[in-house]
Parts: sequence; C-alpha cells; structure tokens
Amino acid sequence: MDKNKSSTASSSTSAEYSENVVSAASKQATTSTTITASSEDFRARPRRIVQNFLLVWLDANIDEKKEDFRKSLIELRKIFVSIEPFTDVDQCVDYLTSIHDQKIYLITSASLGQTTVPLIHDIAQLNTIFVFCSNKDEHKLWAKEWAKVRDIHDSIQSICMQLTKATQSCDHDAIPMSFIPKRQISEAASREQNFDQLPPSYMYSVIFKDIILEIDDDDTKSINTLVIYCRQQNIPEIQINLLQSNYHKESPIRWYTKPMFLFSMLNRALRMLDMEVMIKLGFFIRSLHRQLEQLHQEQSANFQTAFTVYRGQELGQKDFQNLLDSKGGLLSFNNFLSTSKEKDVAMNFVQDSPHESTDNVSVIFIMTIDPTKISTSITPYAMIDDHTAIPSEEEILFTMHTVFRVDKMKKPAENSRLWEVQLTITDDNDPQLSTLTNRINKEIDGRGWQRMGKLMLKVGHFDQAEELYNELLDNASTDSDRAFIYHMLGTMKYHQGKYQEAVIFFENSLKIYRKTPLEDDASLGCSYGAIGLTYNNMSEYSKALEFYEKANQIFEKAMPLNPPTLAASYNNIGLAYNNLGEYSKALEFYEKANQIFEKVLPLNHPDLATSYNNIGALYKIMGEYSKALEFYEKTLKIREISLPPNHPSLAGSYNNIGGVYKSMGEYSKALEYYEKSMSIGEISLPLNHPDLATSYNNIGAVYKSMSEYSKAHEFYEKSLKIREISLPPTHPDLAGSYNNIGQVYDNMGEYSKALEFYEKSHQILEISLPSAHPDLASSYNCIGGVYDNMGDYSKALEYYEKSLKIREIALPPTHPLLASTHNNIGVVYDNMGDYSKALEYYEKSYKIYEKTLPSTHPLFAGSHLNFAACYEKSGDSAAALKALQDAYKIQQETFEEGNTAFSFTFIWFGKVYRGLKEYAKALDFFEKCLTIEKRTLPEKHPYLASTYSNIGDVHRLMGDCERALAFHQKALNIQENVNSNSLECATTYMNLGETCREMKDYTTALTYYQKGLKIREEKLANNHPDLAVIYHNMSKLYFSTQKYSMAMKYVQQAVEIGQQKLSSTHPHLVEYRETFDKIRKRV
Repeated sequence: MDKNKSSTASSSTSAEYSENVVSAASKQATTSTTITASSEDFRARPRRIVQNFLLVWLDANIDEKKEDFRKSLIELRKIFVSIEPFTDVDQCVDYLTSIHDQKIYLITSASLGQTTVPLIHDIAQLNTIFVFCSNKDEHKLWAKEWAKVRDIHDSIQSICMQLTKATQSCDHDAIPMSFIPKRQISEAASREQNFDQLPPSYMYSVIFKDIILEIDDDDTKSINTLVIYCRQQNIPEIQINLLQSNYHKESPIRWYTKPMFLFSMLNRALRMLDMEVMIKLGFFIRSLHRQLEQLHQEQSANFQTAFTVYRGQELGQKDFQNLLDSKGGLLSFNNFLSTSKEKDVAMNFVQDSPHESTDNVSVIFIMTIDPTKISTSITPYAMIDDHTAIPSEEEILFTMHTVFRVDKMKKPAENSRLWEVQLTITDDNDPQLSTLTNRINKEIDGRGWQRMGKLMLKVGHFDQAEELYNELLDNASTDSDRAFIYHMLGTMKYHQGKYQEAVIFFENSLKIYRKTPLEDDASLGCSYGAIGLTYNNMSEYSKALEFYEKANQIFEKAMPLNPPTLAASYNNIGLAYNNLGEYSKALEFYEKANQIFEKVLPLNHPDLATSYNNIGALYKIMGEYSKALEFYEKTLKIREISLPPNHPSLAGSYNNIGGVYKSMGEYSKALEYYEKSMSIGEISLPLNHPDLATSYNNIGAVYKSMSEYSKAHEFYEKSLKIREISLPPTHPDLAGSYNNIGQVYDNMGEYSKALEFYEKSHQILEISLPSAHPDLASSYNCIGGVYDNMGDYSKALEYYEKSLKIREIALPPTHPLLASTHNNIGVVYDNMGDYSKALEYYEKSYKIYEKTLPSTHPLFAGSHLNFAACYEKSGDSAAALKALQDAYKIQQETFEEGNTAFSFTFIWFGKVYRGLKEYAKALDFFEKCLTIEKRTLPEKHPYLASTYSNIGDVHRLMGDCERALAFHQKALNIQENVNSNSLECATTYMNLGETCREMKDYTTALTYYQKGLKIREEKLANNHPDLAVIYHNMSKLYFSTQKYSMAMKYVQQAVEIGQQKLSSTHPHLVEYRETFDKIRKRV
C-alpha cells in the first residue's frame, strides 16, 4: 500500500475453508529472555544483541560476591557485551542450543567441562571452549580429544588474550556479503525476472548507502542518542564514556579500528539488518565514508594504475556455495572492507583458524583494483596504516557496499581447505550494474528512510519495518511525515494480518491528510483505498466497497494521467463486488481495470497477470469454466515467461487451474495441476510454510471429491500438521483444516468424529473472528449438515438458522451463500417429509441464483435436481421429470459430454422412471450413469457401488432376482473392500435382503437385514428415519413368515420414529401405518 500508488488486490488463489452445500438429490442407492542460573544483576531486562558473539561461563562455584569473579568480569567485559554465567549444566545446554545467529565462546570449569563438552561439542554456533582450572596437567588428556577445546588455562588474563584474537577473527569473518549470480543480474536488469528475486541484503545495501550519504545531521545529537542506547544495552561504561568524551578528538578510522564495541555493533547491525542500530550508527558510517573520500584524494598519486589487494577469511558452507554459484556474477561487501596489499597478512586470517572445521571453508580473495573503471565518489578507498588504532601492514580500507565481479576460483593442491577467488572491482560505471542499480532505485523510490521502509515491506521484513517506522515516528517533525509513517505502519500491520491495528494506523493517517492542505488528493485516495483493502480482508465487504469508492472518486479526478493507479482502484472495487456476490458488477470493474492494464503495461507485466487472474477467478465462481481457464492460462503464460520456474506465483497459477478442473469434475487433471503447484512449493518453500499447507489441503479436497477418503485424510493431516507448527492456535486457517477433516469423516458416515472436528474448527473461529463473520456462518452450516445426516433435524435446522442469520447480516440479500443456506434448510424439510416447506426454501434459493448467476451456472442444475428429488418423493413424477430435464439442459451447456455431473442427473431420471414403473427407461438411465462412472472413476469407487445397487433393484422389480443379486453383490464387493461410508454398505445389505425376501429366501434375507440394521444402529441416532425404513422391512419379512409378534414389534418402532420425524402425510409414514393395520388384523 505504497502512498504513491493504489494497491491491487488479487482474488483468492486457493480452496481453503470448504463448506458443504447439501443436496437432497445426493447420489445413493434406494432407500475438521534468557535462561539464567545466577543473579538478576546480569539480566535485569532483555537487551538487544549488539555483537556477533557472546560468552557463556559454566562453573558450579560462580559467586558474583567474590572479588576474583568481579575482577574477571571486568576483564571479560572489555571484549564481550553479553556474558551469560551458569552454575547448572542442563540450563546451560538449553541456552546453548537456543542460540542461532551468534558465535558462542565458552569458559568452563574442568569438573563440569569433562562431562558437558561431549554433550555440546557439535553445537554449530559453539566456536571455542576454554577450560579454566588450577590443575592444568590433570585435565590435558580428556581436553585433547575435543577439537573445539582451546587449551587449559589457569588465569583469566591468558583466556582474555586468546578471546580478543578469536573475537576479532569472528568479526572479520562475519562481514555481511551479498551474492548475485550472473543470470540473476541480466534477468533483473532486463526486467525478465521478478524484482523480488534479488537478494534483499543487496538491495538494502544499495539503498542504505544512498540514504546515509544524502542525510546531513548533527553529529553531537547523534552521539548522545547512541550513548543512551549503549547504556540500555549494558555496554561497559568505560567504553561509552570514552566515546562520548573523545569522539571528535579522533578520526572515524581510528574509532572504527579500536578494539571496542563500535566495530562489532556496526558489523552485526549490517549483517542482521538491525534497523534501529543502523540508524543510530548512520552518522558514523557517513563520517567514515567522508574520511575515506578525503584520504583517497590525498593519496591519489598512489592509485594511478591497477593494483592487487588480498583478503583472507573463513566462509560457512552456505555462503561458500553462494560464492560458487556467483561465478561471473557479483559479490557485494556490505560493510567497510579491510584488505592488505601483502598476501601474507591476508593468509594470517585463514591459517590460524581455531580448529579444523568441516563447517567452514578458507578463502583468499585476490582483488584487482583498476582506478580507471570506478568512481571514487561511489567507491572511495585509502591506505589507513597512519590512521588505524591497531598497527597494520599495507592496509587498504574500502567504503561499505563495494562491489566486485567474481572471476575465477581455484583450489591450490597444497592446501585442501583453501580456495583462491579472483575478484575485479566494479561500480555503476559498469553498464549492466548501472542498469540493475537504476532499476532498484526506480522500484524503491522516495526520500531518505522512507525508501528503506518501502523496501522492507516489499521483501516481507515486517519486524524490521516496524522498528524503522517507530523510530521515524518518534523523530517526525511535520504532519505530512507523521501521516506517511502512520500509513506505512498500517501497511505493515496489514501484511502481518493484524487488520484491526492496520485500520487504526490508516485512520490516523487519514485524519492528518483531511486537515492538511495537499498538493493533490492522491494521498487521501491511497488512505481510503488501504482502509478498503483491510476491511475486505476482514470480510466486511460493504465497508470495503464504501472506502474503495471514495478512493476511486479521488483517483478519477486527481490522477487521470496515472492509469495504473486508476486501474488498481477499479480492480479493488471489482474485488469488493465479487465478495458481495454481485458478479456482473465485479466483472464490469475487473474489465475496466484490465483494459487500462493492457494499454499501459508491457505484455508480461505481473499486474497484468493479476488482472487476468482475478477475471478468471470470477468466471470460476460464475460457473463459466471455459472462460475461467482462458484467463487463468493467460496468467500462467505471463508468469512462465517472467518468473523463475520454481516461483510461488507459478504455483498459484497451477493451483487455480487445478481448482477449475476440480469444479468441472475432471479430477485427474485437477490433481495434475495441484501436484505441479505442490512440487514448486516443496522445492522453493520451507517445510512448514503455510502455502504448502494450502497445497496439501487442495489435493486432499480432490481426493475427497473422488471419495478416496483415506488419501483425502492423509493430505488434510499433512496440511493440519504444518498449520499446527507454523500458525498460532487460534488462526482461522487451522479452523479450516479441522473443518475439512470433519468433512472427510462426514462423508464416510463417521458423524460423531465429524462433529468433533467441526466443533474444534468452530471454537477457533468464535475466538478469532467477529460474531457476524461469514466463515462462522460456514461453520454453522457444516455442523447443521452433520446433524442432518444423523437424523437430528431439529438441531440441523437450529444450526442452519444460525448460519442464515449471520449471512443475512454480513452479506447482501442476493449473495449465493444465502441461497446455499436456504437450500440446506430445504433439504432438512425434505428429509422430514415436509415437501411444501422444502419447496419453499428451494424456491428462495433459486430466486437468489436467478438474480446473481448466469442461467447456465451449475448451481442451477443442482437446484433443479433438488426440485426433482422433492417432487419424486411427493409423488409428482411429471414435475420431477420437468426439473430433471431443466438440470440436464444446463449441464449440456456447461460440461462436456460424459462429465461426472451428468451421472447424478441420470441417477434421478432412473429413480423417477422406476417410481413410474417404467423399468426399461429406469434401467437405461442407470446404465448411462454406470458408463460415465466406469470411464471417469476408479474401479472400486463407492459411486459405482451405488449404481450397481440401483441397477440391481430395477432387475428385482422386473422379476429378475438372480440378476438383481449379481448387481447387489458387485456393489457389496466394492463397499466391503474400500474405505467408504458404511451406511451405504448398510443400504446394499437392505437391498439384498429385499431381493432375497422376494425370492422367499427368508433366512438369507433376515441375515442381510440384520447386518444393515447393526450398522445403522451403530451410526445413527435411535430415532433416525433410515432406521424406520429397515424396521419396516424386517416387519414385512416377519409378516411373510407369520411371526406376527416380531412383525408388530418392528412396525411399531417404524411408526414411532415416523411420527417423531416425518410429516403426517409422508409416504413412508403412510406405508408404515398401513403395514401396522395389516399386522394388527392378523394378530
């Protein structure tokens, strides 16, 4: 949300929180601070890390009251700011393993060291161990076994001597560097590569140096600020006083080379991009650069021709690999660079390493300096032997952000750990590097520290951005500066997902802009747009639209000559209408935005890809899948050209295309694209990245749609595991995972487990979301659905009504989600046999769709199927057939012939014709369904089982019981051997029982009925209507065998459930009563 341009929102790129839209026409057979062991004197408050190293002291006899200990601390504090004493081994080990970005030096007593060193020796950050004891000879033997143990000492002075040298080497090796491979330079300079792919540390270095050199502030004030900060960080008072009293008496180079905290603090701040410290040391960096400029001019006679300097240092394995990968590319040293004209001096830094380490590689940089090829104002350097605080030999110091070309690398045979790397100095006189620098300056424009903040937000360094902007806010002198900073703090909170805080900052900015005379209203428009974008992400879509429209009115008047800003504004309005379910208006604004983008942007610009993506997402929602694919393919084409092959945005495109194929029922293609997306994520993202969780989630959703529930559960669990590690326990995405696992159990008929996961999900959403958030409505919807499946219709209605209430508050009256809730309430009434009520709600749902969706949207076909099911059950076969024909007509216009969507329609055609006793037609439709399923589904898919059972039932009704048994047995072979819904298996047992009863094989019939009854009694509530069906069938069986008392027992149970759960005119209840009367007469 840059103040110079409006933000372009992108439509969602992943199927996240899924919801069941229930169908009454579902396909079935007949009937988710520091660890301490010592006093508070050492850790009265948490302090910032200001050095690349720290000291840990382990000794059971540490006593700060003892004079010897206090004297030792005084000596050690001349070297270390952070000293952590421990008397307990376990606490010490825990602390050592918690450190990740500092080198640790350890002093240990011999008694504790002998047992502790084996436990800690391999900790990567542990650099060197010093054993401190009075009896050296006694402990030499065990100490020699450990490479990191640096001798045994009986005085703190000897330890301090070695620590001084070791920490200087540590700082020397920890100089911050950036590596840019040759390919990355040319692609970024030519705009073939996404700007975000450049190393952030390189861009920071470029911009930070520019900022420091353009600012001219008061050194005295800056020194006083630094002194206050140093006291807060527990820097030794003697060093602070020395700096404060003598700073202007000595040169910057002398201060830089003094063995005190200043060098370490600067080095670490630049390496860790610690903005607070970088800002506080800005005055010193500028002074040091200016002194190098002055000395270079004075020494210019010495630098007329090319010469060579050397630098030796240790590189970690990761940095060394980056160096190898950068051959022909660039290497930037992001601090002041110390070198020597004497190779032997450089070699001292690699030959005297503390111990042999496989973690490090020794490197000698051989640097060719050609003064004719660089600008000394950009890259000054100078001989500093006469100015340094430490005696040196032929030392040349270069300014920060000195850039070299990486030429050759070789490994001399005589030293297996040493590499020689030849570098050539370069700067903006190099055309390619100049192009790269200009692009960075253009992408990250602005003045002073504002540029740095924009860069931080762009590369996702939100914590550093917050530090910087808070520091700038404390020092802001004008209202316009404060307004800008508030806006950027809001942007930072927005990207962190802290939307309420973001709105507060944006509104603070807006208040200032409203009362401040502006050169134009663009900043005001940006504030309105940013607030709109935030409300959009809070699902407050009406508020979002209100602010987007305010922003747009300003942009149309104030920025007609800035088309991209206007296009971004149109895009945001389109997104708001999209979320409000007003799709025709959404499309209107998306297309207005796209027309501008196509005119003013290059063909492969990322914003054009985002525009196509949003239009594609809208067409997907509208059910126009071919158009959705067309625009998603346009997006993909741009991203494949402009991005590296493993870029996350490519994964997003593959994901979106997969989502369209899933909606079309082309599951194999959906999996193909989802797996492409997953493969990129697994290569380019950390193992526990939330985007990987989304990828696994979407693959799980396909497997769920394919009824491969074990695989669906596997991927949903993968997604859940990542989210439990990477997200806070109340994050809505975690709720999404629990919800989706709940749906798997729901579809498997494991309703108690489903309810358990739905309720886990709901508890999170109640904590994390506003009470009228649409996702809460979706959660209520899922819980209502499982109660419906359990036959607890009153509870189902209770939760669906809760869902409806939220959606009526949060959404416009024509939003499709309102239609889905009306539909689901209709299904409950349908299941209760109250068909007039069911039709009433189906009509409400249909009318909303008519106002919102194109007439060929698949949801219309679903509505017609529900009408057909309701008409069929109420005996209106003609109306049922008309509704089925309407559904079929829509599907023919939407899907290719043979799509799985047709199978549901054919099933219901079959059921209606079966009810009309037109068995040949019924069989024809069931077999059409079977043909589609055999072609599109796995051999053992549960849907095939349902179709086999329906075909079997028609054969029974046609009098061919032998063939009926064969088809029922095919169904049973699938259901008993796959992880399917056991309730579907129960239905097949019932159908087999019915067939055997008609064949007068009552014993076998009873066996099948009992198997079906056992499953339903285990899975369903004791008054579920499906139990009444099987009780009634068993009653008829006992009646046929003249066991009238048993017949009466079961028919009474059927009637009792029917009276509780069904309307008085429900055909099932009517039939139960007829059977009851028939049995009663016999009794």
